[in-house]
Amino acid sequence: MEILLKQRELLDLGEGLQGTKIICHEGQCWITQAGDSREHIVKSCDSFIIRARGRVIVAATDSCRIMLAASHKTSKLQTFHKEAYSAFINVSVSKHLFNARTQRTIF
Repeated sequence: MEILLKQRELLDLGEGLQGTKIICHEGQCWITQAGDSREHIVKSCDSFIIRARGRVIVAATDSCRIMLAASHKTSKLQTFHKEAYSAFINVSVSKHLFNARTQRTIF
């Protein structure tokens, strides 16, 4: 799953994602996780593997494009993908239906 973050935007990945790799394709992000006292800066073409069980927060220090890659053990990431996709589809469908009823263009 590829995610685009604007500068200073936060992404809460939740918890229980040990083994998931966060790959930064462009820009730079800061990663912190509960249970790990270190802070991690991931730059373009670098990656970070989540080791702790605690909540993981990603903050874009610059606008960035990151990708989440699940290990074979990481089933919670698949759930996260499904929930994020469902939320996106629900919002998109709701906007489309609202647009059809009001005949207004929504940007």
